Amino acid sequence: VEGETPVVDLLGALPESELKEILKDPYKFIVRTDAEVDVAFDSVGDVYTDPALRDPVVLQRLIQALRKLGLVVFSKVARSKIGVFCVGKKDGKLRLVFDCRWTNSLHRNPKKAHLASPGAFSNLRWDDESLRAGCHQSSGPALDLHFGAIDLVDSFYQYRYTLLCSFFAFNMPMCAGDIGVTEVFDDVGQTFRPCHPGDVVWACLCTLPMGWSWSLVACNESLIDAMLCAERSLRGADYDGEQQLVQDARPPPRLAYNAPLLAPY
Repeated sequence: VEGETPVVDLLGALPESELKEILKDPYKFIVRTDAEVDVAFDSVGDVYTDPALRDPVVLQRLIQALRKLGLVVFSKVARSKIGVFCVGKKDGKLRLVFDCRWTNSLHRNPKKAHLASPGAFSNLRWDDESLRAGCHQSSGPALDLHFGAIDLVDSFYQYRYTLLCSFFAFNMPMCAGDIGVTEVFDDVGQTFRPCHPGDVVWACLCTLPMGWSWSLVACNESLIDAMLCAERSLRGADYDGEQQLVQDARPPPRLAYNAPLLAPY
């Protein structure tokens, strides 16, 4: 929550696709009907918050930090509540995670995210015949292979998504006047409305929380689009980078000269 990574609008970052149409109309495609919810919500149990973050002062400090980044809005409605905790990262920082079990039980399951899994790599052909065919050689040494990797820093929290924010309410009601809130957000109408100092409000995430079942799918599709755009800018508009994607449950690409494999994860 240090604000080192610019936050962008999720729908503006996604390519035109079925997923984008779903996310543009979540109350039609994502939110379950009362009949679909049935008893699933009752069996979820309580959401978990780290003991250190159960202190209202500490939690409010985190909320205000997220608010400054544009990742929190305030609402009079809390359709579902979330817990919050952290896990350690390899670089010594803490990864922010949210317990979205209540929210997930109220939402339909997303489509599968096709990742560059070990299984996807195991389907690639690395024999000499395939490598030589890729560089149009009939004999001689195999290709000189090179590998590179980049990391999508802060991944999910690069994105702002406001259409379901009332489903991601921190479990801490607050008085609007105590925290300087003068307007609340209506995620159905996508508008801000004035509120009174004495109104009870809820801080709601408006991003892709790590813990929400749809976050990985949305983030992965944005990442794939960015990779394809980068490759087209390097190799020409006619370059078909989609054939070079290494993804599970998809046909493996062929190794070819000047056509790198793209492995989104």
